[in-house]
Amino acid sequence: MNLFGKIRKDLQKALISFRKAAHYGSINAKYNLGALYLTGDTITLPKSESNEKVEFSFSSAYEHFR
Repeated sequence: MNLFGKIRKDLQKALISFRKAAHYGSINAKYNLGALYLTGDTITLPKSESNEKVEFSFSSAYEHFR
């Protein structure tokens, strides 16, 4: 536990938020998207956003880092 209490990790919300910010040109969001592809976690987006999975991928991470 830290000063702010227990922090939950929600990778779905992070992915959706980073994609929106990257769409508007945020370089930090593009970097964070690349980092999500390197985490090794499989992230499944809700059907309302799209029906896709984000899995570990060097090539996808490279595209976002570039």
